[in-house]
Amino acid sequence: MEKTGHGKIVTEKHRTKHGKGRDWAPTLKQMLSHMVNEIPSVDIDPLVVKAVNKLLNDNNIISADTLDFFVHNRRYSPTEDQLRQFWVALETVFNLTLTEA
Repeated sequence: MEKTGHGKIVTEKHRTKHGKGRDWAPTLKQMLSHMVNEIPSVDIDPLVVKAVNKLLNDNNIISADTLDFFVHNRRYSPTEDQLRQFWVALETVFNLTLTEA
């Protein structure tokens, strides 16, 4: 998102909307939502978009906030099942983020 300028777009959108300061950065949830829903040039299968949106919006399954927690909290480790759930929903998005633009 940084290389394409979309990191700045999503940051400014949320800063303006919520009156955040210059030191604020978007959450993983906000960046994933922007990537799959607001960048028309990103070619993502519609089923992937649905899976990611469910991950972002459905509190009955593991959430993007939970994934963020796994990454940034060394005292909490995900189970194998939790990681597999994330992988199914996010494999295509991860591949896109690791591909040079």
